[in-house]
Amino acid sequence: MDKLQHIDNLLRKASQVPANALVDASDWARIEKRLKRRKNRIYALWLFLALSVCTTSALLVVNQINSKTTPTITQQEKNIDSPRTNLDLQESHPAKSTETLESEVSSKTEVANTLNPTNQSNSIEDPQEYHTTDAETKIPITENSVFESEQTIAQEFEQTIESTPLHQQSKSPEFIFEDIFGSTPLWVNQDKVIVQSLSNSKPSHLAYDKSHWETGISFTPSLSSKISGTNKDLSGLINRNYDRFVASSESAAFGNTFGFNAQYHPKGRFFYSSGLYLTQRTEQVNYDYTITENFFPTNKINERYFDLDPRAYVDVNYTGSNSYHFIEIPLNIGYKQPISRNFELRTQVGVSYLSLLSSSGKKGNFETLFLDNLSNLNFNTNHLAANLKSGLYYHRPRLAIGLEPMIGMNLTNLQNKSTSAILDKPYSYGINLTTNIKLFNQ
Repeated sequence: MDKLQHIDNLLRKASQVPANALVDASDWARIEKRLKRRKNRIYALWLFLALSVCTTSALLVVNQINSKTTPTITQQEKNIDSPRTNLDLQESHPAKSTETLESEVSSKTEVANTLNPTNQSNSIEDPQEYHTTDAETKIPITENSVFESEQTIAQEFEQTIESTPLHQQSKSPEFIFEDIFGSTPLWVNQDKVIVQSLSNSKPSHLAYDKSHWETGISFTPSLSSKISGTNKDLSGLINRNYDRFVASSESAAFGNTFGFNAQYHPKGRFFYSSGLYLTQRTEQVNYDYTITENFFPTNKINERYFDLDPRAYVDVNYTGSNSYHFIEIPLNIGYKQPISRNFELRTQVGVSYLSLLSSSGKKGNFETLFLDNLSNLNFNTNHLAANLKSGLYYHRPRLAIGLEPMIGMNLTNLQNKSTSAILDKPYSYGINLTTNIKLFNQ
């Protein structure tokens, strides 16, 4: 009972103390910053997932359409002029082929009789027309025997034509069959063969059986932000008001990337790309706070902060944009999927090397909260970044224009880990506009 009464006393005392008195204001600011950072990450994640889903759905739809698409005979192919043979007439009018042959045989026989009217009488009366041997006696040649023989030959010819697979597959002069590999359809129109590709009616602009180079200019307007973290080795140097005064006053801003790109397209669907770019990462700052205490980093938490005399308060007011300029050299591998005669989808993924050229602007110090010029801070010069692009390209025989959403993120920290307690990894997402000229077709 004594223990329960003791707990009740503790609860009564706690209820009389305001809740905010037990939690420092910097703790609430840090919680708010983490929630905001998580919200930004969620937005970037959903944007990336939406981009991936749209690209995958487009590829599936294109493959489904291509698998159901069958080539059609154009009117120009139907009107190809070529001499008609008896085989053409036989295929186009199989019911009338026997009558045609019979009429031709009859006309030929009548012409022969007209030219030699004594042929019949001589064949019967003159015994010298018979040629006999000991082993075999030949049948005399008469008009009826000649007609019956030619009629028999015509019937056998007709049966041979009808029994062939070529005649059974089609009843018209235009029909389709595949070669021995089953990969290329052959369009047969009368006595001419027209070969067309089976791979989605591949146009000349998007031919994948030839290698070529593409080079041009790229411009990418983007929105830049950053992912901030804490250096555990120097976490004791961070002012408790840093998140509330400094970090909460920094937000995303517009940046851009501009430069020259080069792409090598070997035979097939895969390709490789690189280039030389000037990349700008930015952040918007809007500092408006008052420094009311000094901070001395010691091991004793209670002795770190000392209140200033109100006359010594320092007001910090600054609004501007911090920018970081890099030279970027990417190395990507890509895949392209045709969707029509002049359009295709391209997806690229890879890494980039970035070299920091300069930085400009002002940033609140994580220890004193005073403003420091970025040009005086110690930043890493060499960086690695990952990037992903996926978009639509329009093609002409010598030109390719692309519009592709992209996202890029630094894999290394912007600040030097040995001197900074705050570590930032900038990232950006935007729309890449590319204009390429096709060179060196092979």
